[in-house]
Amino acid sequence: MGLSDAIERRPWLAPQITAQLSHNPTGPVTTSIFEHIDRQVSALDVPASSWFTATSTPMHHILGTAGQNAANFARARSLGPEADRSAYMDTVAGAGKQLSPEDYPFPRAIADQGLDHDDRAQFLAGIDLIIAGVTARPPAT
Repeated sequence: MGLSDAIERRPWLAPQITAQLSHNPTGPVTTSIFEHIDRQVSALDVPASSWFTATSTPMHHILGTAGQNAANFARARSLGPEADRSAYMDTVAGAGKQLSPEDYPFPRAIADQGLDHDDRAQFLAGIDLIIAGVTARPPAT
């Protein structure tokens, strides 16, 4: 949550971290993020052969979700003080409902689900799904 919160407060941070991950994979930013996430993954008794994937997946979820939320907040702020989240989400839902039902049945079906979702709860639900996947394997021998 700490990394996610930091990215949401600083919308420019997610692309900077992503650049560090790709340009300097053994640098202090990358190794620190991996180390902190792996401490949590290790507590789940993940086999060593799965550490990289079990650590990379939540890292990408954190960066992707927090980066998207930060971009959404920045976009909302750019719409002016009269803009609110509810009006923005209504616009997004309305656009989703206008999509072709033959070409885009899924986005149409979920158009209203995003209207009142909680970004933080959705982020944590994603972490829960990742943890469930990581732990849904035979115990390490």
